[in-house]
Amino acid sequence: MSSILDYVTFLSSIVTLFGAAFGTVIYVVRKDRNFKYIAIACAILAILLILYPLIHWITWPAGSGRSTGGSGGSSGHPVSILVLSGTEPENWPLMCTCDDTILTTISSVTINTSLQSMFWDITLYNKSADQQAFEFPPAEFVLLDPSGPSYEASGNILIENSQTGVWGWPQHWFSSHGTEKGQITFTFDPVVETAYTLNVHFHYVCPVGWHCPGDFDFDQVTFSCSTSNVSSCQFS
Repeated sequence: MSSILDYVTFLSSIVTLFGAAFGTVIYVVRKDRNFKYIAIACAILAILLILYPLIHWITWPAGSGRSTGGSGGSSGHPVSILVLSGTEPENWPLMCTCDDTILTTISSVTINTSLQSMFWDITLYNKSADQQAFEFPPAEFVLLDPSGPSYEASGNILIENSQTGVWGWPQHWFSSHGTEKGQITFTFDPVVETAYTLNVHFHYVCPVGWHCPGDFDFDQVTFSCSTSNVSSCQFS
């Protein structure tokens, strides 16, 4: 609608200018029969009629019916801004309505744009007063992009003091109030002002006769960055 109004305004200006110039020529012809002045008036009219549309086209605002090219432009598609490389300490515990004696916390976020990867450090803490023995199949950390794609993390949450258990997965003995660390990797570049939904699924395998939380899902978490600086990234 705005482009139509601009076009009507443009034509009205042309008509008004033409009328004023034409009236000037008629006035000169009636006032003075000197053809030199008539020729000058006609030349001025011709110059104005040529220059005015060109000047108006140059100064016409982008998006008012005139194509500007480039990203964004008249197409209206937003430009994706990526978060730059860097590391930001975090302290976000994953919560669940389950009987889990191990507190899982996202302790830092590192973005490396040259590798197109994002690394999360994970801290596991045994809250109980008892030693815990678990085998850890790969935990599922999945980030859901609101535009459709999903990104599943690789790596294992346990990288220290683990050995292969009877089921073939890393087995670990957690001492009372003991802490261990791990790391997971997402292979994509996060986009600024995009709210990713984090889904986390755990599966514990315990020795026979031991209490085990088994399979459970953590409560959903939102991960987003408000600017291209990694320090703006946060969980909520």
